[in-house]
Amino acid sequence: MFSTPNVLNLRSRLRYLSSGFYNLFGPLAADKSDIHTTRGHINPVSWFYLSHALLSAGFCDLKVTVDKYQRRSLLAFPFLIVPLRSASWIVYHHDKNTYETLDERNAWVVRAMNSSKLLPGRTLIVTAVKPCNVPLVQCMNRVASIKIIATESVKFAIAKTDSKLSLFVWIAGKR
Repeated sequence: MFSTPNVLNLRSRLRYLSSGFYNLFGPLAADKSDIHTTRGHINPVSWFYLSHALLSAGFCDLKVTVDKYQRRSLLAFPFLIVPLRSASWIVYHHDKNTYETLDERNAWVVRAMNSSKLLPGRTLIVTAVKPCNVPLVQCMNRVASIKIIATESVKFAIAKTDSKLSLFVWIAGKR
């Protein structure tokens, strides 16, 4: 389970349209890591790419919800839902027929991107299940080309990505 700002909500989409930056992901000061105007967020990731990474890593039973609805997104919802769904339908069928990138494995993820649940939602809350027979290290290696520095059972792994150490935490539970 993890959470991330929902860059697909209507408020964030409108901000991106007007400024080129998603909500909570504004411009970063160059060479000044002590100045953070984006509340520590530096890399926006949408629901589709989160789910794609999890599915590629062997996770299953993906679920997405939101923590709460934003008032500004709720106010815009009645005015934008019809044009957004119409454009989404056209793009969906174009991608499906032209590029053949949509099928039963990922179509539900694409449809969820414009759902009435995600459009006004502030924060995405994503849950996924890792099959018991797939080690965490194998899951991580499927997602990205990273060098595993150290592992402790299946509880955590320290990986080196772009010359920085990252801590990946896995909280295992019995099903």
